[in-house]
Amino acid sequence: MADKQQMEKTPSGNPDIGYLITNISYGIRQYFDKLYVDYDVTYPQSRVLTRLFYRLDKGDVNQRDLEYALGIKASSVSSLVRNLEQKGFVRCERLPQDTRNKRVLLTEKGIQVQKFLENARNQAEADMVRGLTEEQQEMLRQCLRQVLDNLENSD
Repeated sequence: MADKQQMEKTPSGNPDIGYLITNISYGIRQYFDKLYVDYDVTYPQSRVLTRLFYRLDKGDVNQRDLEYALGIKASSVSSLVRNLEQKGFVRCERLPQDTRNKRVLLTEKGIQVQKFLENARNQAEADMVRGLTEEQQEMLRQCLRQVLDNLENSD
């Protein structure tokens, strides 16, 4: 992580919020990539697998659904899905109504690894909020939701 002495600061001397969020995001990705290395899954790939897993009983998921749900570009989804397919975690089927778009399905291997990913996410969440009370955790969630809403609704 960045040296605390070199943090970008606001005029009041406090660390810049964008800087902190960027470093938290980077730290989370690094944390998960290390955690998942034995399962041959990256953090972005785990997000795809998780989305597919939680949609198992709710109908088909196609690549466009993943774009919107994960907030990433079509090219990124294509690359993630292709890599997951090569590793045997998912399989793809062309949609008859739109041959450019594919239905993405978990394989048995994808379902099995998801169980590990969920346990790892729960442990990561506990590690991230260690030392915060339940009230502080809820306040953090509310503040982060507000920041996200502000960004999504900015002009």
